[in-house]
Amino acid sequence: FGSLRITSVMVHRQIDRNAWRPLLKGWWWALVLVQWAMLLVTLRLADASGQGLAKSPLWLWGIVAAIALSAGACEIAILRPECSKEVGMALFGTLLNIADPAMDSMSAAAIIAAHHGGVSRLEEMWKDVSDQSAMLFHVPLWVLAWLAWFAGGFQMVLATQAYDTSPAADFTAGADLLGFEMVVLYSAKQAVDEARTDEEQKAAEEQERSRVQFKFMLRLLAENIFQLHLQLTTLGLTMALVGFDSAAQLMLLSALFSGASLVQKLLQYSSTILDIFHQLEKPIHLKVILFLATVATVVLVSYAALKFAALGWCAQYLLNVTGCVVLDV
Repeated sequence: FGSLRITSVMVHRQIDRNAWRPLLKGWWWALVLVQWAMLLVTLRLADASGQGLAKSPLWLWGIVAAIALSAGACEIAILRPECSKEVGMALFGTLLNIADPAMDSMSAAAIIAAHHGGVSRLEEMWKDVSDQSAMLFHVPLWVLAWLAWFAGGFQMVLATQAYDTSPAADFTAGADLLGFEMVVLYSAKQAVDEARTDEEQKAAEEQERSRVQFKFMLRLLAENIFQLHLQLTTLGLTMALVGFDSAAQLMLLSALFSGASLVQKLLQYSSTILDIFHQLEKPIHLKVILFLATVATVVLVSYAALKFAALGWCAQYLLNVTGCVVLDV
């Protein structure tokens, strides 16, 4: 599924970028509206007593599922793809990409709403955890939640290039940031096919590599991993405070979606990242940056896996770099 191997993907239909641009513009507005709606509705309707994580309405999850399925159905209806492993993985990626930001908005709102009237046992416990960790300074949970939500909003701002009059490479990058993996699959393949000379083909492949590097840095490091750690920490705090209540169950579901989206992207990008390392003509400083980003990703993903396991083996469900956290609950 690696992006550099996209020339081997057998897709039999051409994608009309000019026809897709107004459609992607409509989806951009819809997804922005969904993220705002999930945030504001959860803040307004969440049950926040100041004792734990706020409980978001269950019916919002049905809206998230409907939006994700609609996006996948839109791609299938218009592209009418041939059945293949690559297309199946792309469709699965689209469903995760569309659902994950909306669920992240709900998670962020549940954390913010828990800061009820400026008094929150969740925040007090988080202060104890940060004091026991290697953190240089304390940042409130509700601030981290706002930062996580704005990270997703920044990605949506960058995605506007998908529907303007930009060239094919920007169209592909914009559709990728919106989360339409099947459109990306077709567009990237078509960009290579449209190259008339070896130089143009190399340029198209280089643009594809640049897109993958940018998305690797932005979506994995700046958004997915950050969201996952925030959700797991909040989940552990809530379980230590009030047990595995309905709010904790919903946060666990959000964390599982974030984790699934993260694993899908790691599988998607792994071959491309390895190929970039083997290109001798690549500037060395870019290799160093990509190497450091890869190491950071491996460390942070491994730490997130340990934090998830700690929900079962730590007495108070929380783990930091010094081991299981001991709280005065």
